[in-house]
Amino acid sequence: MNSLLNLINEKKVYLNDYEALSYQLLNVDIESVNEILDQRETIIKLINKVDHRINEFIDLSEFKKQLKECKDKKINPDEIHPYLYDICEGFKSIQKILINIQQLENRIIERLEMLKSELYSHLVQVENVSKIKKYFETYETEMQDMNQMILKSTKI
Repeated sequence: MNSLLNLINEKKVYLNDYEALSYQLLNVDIESVNEILDQRETIIKLINKVDHRINEFIDLSEFKKQLKECKDKKINPDEIHPYLYDICEGFKSIQKILINIQQLENRIIERLEMLKSELYSHLVQVENVSKIKKYFETYETEMQDMNQMILKSTKI
């Protein structure tokens, strides 16, 4: 059971790292968003590997039924075998971290939507500057053409 507890603790470490990166997304400059999203994606892959190993361990265990109930939080605390208490507590703490992350995700989505709006606004401003620049370039060219016409017309 110690190896299962080690896997649970390993998953908690990854989840805590993921949660820390999630908090960073709430305040980071737009230039760093992709890097943090990539780091979170890497952690998700590691979590998935640990989950797979946890499930394998549970499937091969003589306490399979009780471990699944602990993992799914479907066991009455009074019915927990003392041998499984730490494991059930580990699964509970994982659940708490996951709830925090889920709440953070909603805030992150709002933040990313705000950044998207800001980028769009800047893009529109840049596009408008380009249009204004093009207008003045065209105006300048037309003025030069008019000046040349005036100069030519005075020679007649």
